[in-house]
Amino acid sequence: MEIIEKNKNNSGYDTFDIVTNGGRFQISYEANLDLYWKYICDNDSKDIKAFKITKENYYIYEAIDNLWTAVKDNMPYYNYPYETEERYNVKPNIGKTSLYNGHEIRWYSDDFAHLDSASNFAIRKFDDYYMIIFTKSYAEPSSGYFYRTYAVRINSSGSRYEPYHIPFMAMYQKLKEYDPDYHQIHIEEYLYEEECKKRVKTK
Repeated sequence: MEIIEKNKNNSGYDTFDIVTNGGRFQISYEANLDLYWKYICDNDSKDIKAFKITKENYYIYEAIDNLWTAVKDNMPYYNYPYETEERYNVKPNIGKTSLYNGHEIRWYSDDFAHLDSASNFAIRKFDDYYMIIFTKSYAEPSSGYFYRTYAVRINSSGSRYEPYHIPFMAMYQKLKEYDPDYHQIHIEEYLYEEECKKRVKTK
């Protein structure tokens, strides 16, 4: 089961709950004009929570795949729907705050000053699925966080990863086009389901 639930927040912006067999996480755009990814937990005391995104719902899989390509290949404006001069003057994503370290993308929340206490999520690619892994923060009173949180802030201006917030915004724009009432089965979804059936039969 992989479902995208589309709703509105109190500011009138679209929010998306990605529902999987392992739980749900949310992608939202808030009144401060920043993007948030967060694990929606119900009395869950775990410090780390992982979600598997397969081709069962190819819309969300493809959106993450485009995000992965944009960051890994140093193309932050890849699949970005708006024309901008900045897209032609992009510096490589390198250094100690690099998003991609050779095997995963990891974003540390822009709400925190110190990476070792920041909430964060990682994206890891496998042959036919992605893993999204959320790690809960530690308290950081100097940044206003007296309690631990799973919420990860992606600043649209002034991020430590700028301009690599752009692929995440492009993904959010892609999700806004999703219509859960008219979801057409993609060929990749069909092939994935057929492969799952074959695996069941051979057990």
